[in-house]
Amino acid sequence: VSGGRVSDCRLHAWPIPSTDLWMTATARDVGDRSTASSVPPSEPSVVPLVAPDGARSEGRLFAPAAGASPPRAAAVCLPAMGVEARYYDPFGQALAARGVATLVGELRGIGTSSLRAGRGVDFGYRELVELDVATAVAAARDRFPGLPVHLVGHSLGGHLAVLFGAVCPGQVDGITLIAAGTPYFRAYTGRRRAYILGGSMILQALSAILGYLPGRAVGFGGREARRLIAEWART
Repeated sequence: VSGGRVSDCRLHAWPIPSTDLWMTATARDVGDRSTASSVPPSEPSVVPLVAPDGARSEGRLFAPAAGASPPRAAAVCLPAMGVEARYYDPFGQALAARGVATLVGELRGIGTSSLRAGRGVDFGYRELVELDVATAVAAARDRFPGLPVHLVGHSLGGHLAVLFGAVCPGQVDGITLIAAGTPYFRAYTGRRRAYILGGSMILQALSAILGYLPGRAVGFGGREARRLIAEWART
């Protein structure tokens, strides 16, 4: 990630066998459905996350409940565009019940974030990857030293997870992607290409005119930074 734009990211091979959802990590490190604890998971605890540039947010930490076996792995969950961290509470609880301590990060500009996109507040993939994801991963490693740490990325969060793995090799032990396809129009054909191209052009134009994307008003994402939308459309 260079100069605020994504370029020349080399992907690394990650040890991710496949089954369903999070069970893609490894049966040895994470467990499977048969290892789910019968002890209900506790409510999430709030983890203050402060990025190097001072941006603040609150992560949501799910750990195996008291009386359950200690966690065998840790996960950092990265949300989809415009989705608040609290949306993933059931997911975090399910992972914790299977022995995976889970920290759900908050995307910059969304939910508990101290920032809101606008004409004077702009950011893109670089800030999300190098500042926010890095901060969440460091927080997980601090709280669970010695455990393997995996990134779980949903949609935009999946883009960020792969980019973090490319620019920060060795910082995580695995990556799981959920519905993280590319929105780049050249990856499609026919009517779908035209639909995606037209939609992305409209979103970029609105962002350029207003200084941000009013996602709630247009039915896509949240209040999103104009550079983020421009980079997302070319991912």
